[in-house]
Amino acid sequence: MRPREYGHPRWYRVPPSRHTSRLVAQIERVMDIDQLSTVTAEVVETARESLVVGVL
Repeated sequence: MRPREYGHPRWYRVPPSRHTSRLVAQIERVMDIDQLSTVTAEVVETARESLVVGVL
């Protein structure tokens, strides 16, 4: 039996905690590359933009 579709894209079916852990890992990567010690809104936005979610 297939799961019922709710009109959400496929990536939405991934548990939110998995997205959060991937985002945190990406934030750490950006901070490491730029040698930053503080998380800023700019760091989070850069990490979100570079995070790939779903099928291209």
